[in-house]
Amino acid sequence: MKWDHLSITNTLLLIIAILLLVLVAGGNRHMAPTPTRAPALSDMGSAPQMQEASDPHAGMQMQTPENFNFQNMIFAALSCPEDQTITLADFGCAGDEASERRQFVKNLNAQGLPPRALFDQIIETYGEDALTDEAMEIRKNNRAAQ
Repeated sequence: MKWDHLSITNTLLLIIAILLLVLVAGGNRHMAPTPTRAPALSDMGSAPQMQEASDPHAGMQMQTPENFNFQNMIFAALSCPEDQTITLADFGCAGDEASERRQFVKNLNAQGLPPRALFDQIIETYGEDALTDEAMEIRKNNRAAQ
């Protein structure tokens, strides 16, 4: 019998296939799932006590973390006047116009206005183009939800 490359390859593939079948068949015997006994109902404990129906949100107030600076959030929502690809909060945003806008936001924030009124004042002064695309989208969604 003459052994050419094709015959040797086919023989080796056949041997590998047989060995894999043996491994798979032998592995399934060891991996058969063992039946587990469900815990007895008496071991599960009692049902939780029923409470009076109440408002789950009662007593909850919107609280901001102590280290949250709303002013920084506003800076991040405003585009840099010199470079619209960055925000007023970015270090790369510099110039007189950027400084003026930061001071304007600081003065508004010091008045204690709610966020929506703050943004209304900013838009009234600088126009909607002062907002980043993301801030504009959020504002539009909030207005549509009303």
